[in-house]
Amino acid sequence: MARLNSIRTKIIHIGEWDSNWGHMILKVTGLRVYGTYSHDNGRI
Repeated sequence: MARLNSIRTKIIHIGEWDSNWGHMILKVTGLRVYGTYSHDNGRI
């Protein structure tokens, strides 16, 4: 069983929007931004 070190990542913001491209969710964690949206199965 792997032992996890303490997690230092801090979630700064999570948001949901309805846009012209459909429903969109963005999450900022540390220095990274993650997102999904419904248009075209979320593909860019």
